[in-house]
Amino acid sequence: MNFVTGGSGLVGSHILLELAKKGEPIVALKRASTDLSVVKELFIRNNLHSEFNNIKWVAGSLSDINVLVEHLENCERIYHAAALVSFDSSDRSELIETNIEGTSNLVDAALVIKPKKFIYISSTSAIGKQPKTKVINESNEWDPDNKNGSYSFSKHYAEREVWRGIEEGLNTVILNPAVVLGPGKWGTSSTRMFSTVYNGLQFYTKGGNAFVDVRDVAQIAIKLAESSISSERFLVFSENRSFREIMNLIAKGLNKSPAKYLATPFMGYLAGLTAEIWAIISGSSPLITRGSSRSANSTQQYSNRKLLSAIEHDFIPIEKCIADTCEVFLKAQKIN
Repeated sequence: MNFVTGGSGLVGSHILLELAKKGEPIVALKRASTDLSVVKELFIRNNLHSEFNNIKWVAGSLSDINVLVEHLENCERIYHAAALVSFDSSDRSELIETNIEGTSNLVDAALVIKPKKFIYISSTSAIGKQPKTKVINESNEWDPDNKNGSYSFSKHYAEREVWRGIEEGLNTVILNPAVVLGPGKWGTSSTRMFSTVYNGLQFYTKGGNAFVDVRDVAQIAIKLAESSISSERFLVFSENRSFREIMNLIAKGLNKSPAKYLATPFMGYLAGLTAEIWAIISGSSPLITRGSSRSANSTQQYSNRKLLSAIEHDFIPIEKCIADTCEVFLKAQKIN
């Protein structure tokens, strides 16, 4: 039996999909109020409607260790993909509660059950900011003196809880995906890039990062879960690209004009500050923050050499990833 958290999210839903393709039995944790329509649509697109109905969804929270222990019974593999993704500093307490405390509770519950494998979906954000001249790999260390945002802080310390579990005997592998691209709940997390371009994006930034198809992340998670590899972390991505390249590929896939004007770091700072102030006044979430603006104007280069030497995997090219995602996005616009 496989236990999955975050099954309604981008990565978690695709882990469910890949497990279902293999005919694996699945227990998925969700909140009582969670909308599963996006997950169901994903399964239907892949002709796995009946497999979706076979998933055992259990209502619960990462805050209740006793409930977690109960649901984890007879589960041999745990995939922990649940996380709050936010670059809004006002979400700091919720980030700590969900990402750090929730992970700590699941680790404690897993130590009681002692599964064959615990897979934690972390993030490259857990490594924190690094010098621009450095190619980042798994050995890079967190620097608390850098201006790491609240999300980065929460993922780093959540990962520390997983390392604690390893020290206490939990058979674990940590994945650090970069920017994950793919179809999900449009307008949230990385899917917001597609919505933004579709609605007309005029400005681009000079920054860059590493990117990966969500299908790759899910498949690699399962490969590592089924392997003998343990007590390791792996950066998971296919290509280092500039944000302008990515946005131009999205614009091409959505039949939109590419952004024409450069947004300087100062312009981004002002836009983020204005959006944050308006969010306080209106009670809504800001579309851009000072933190996300800094990220969009910074360039981080990563190495996936360790992963490729550990397992065999052919990554989906980013061009195909974006083209496929744009196709799903456009079909969704016609339906809605």
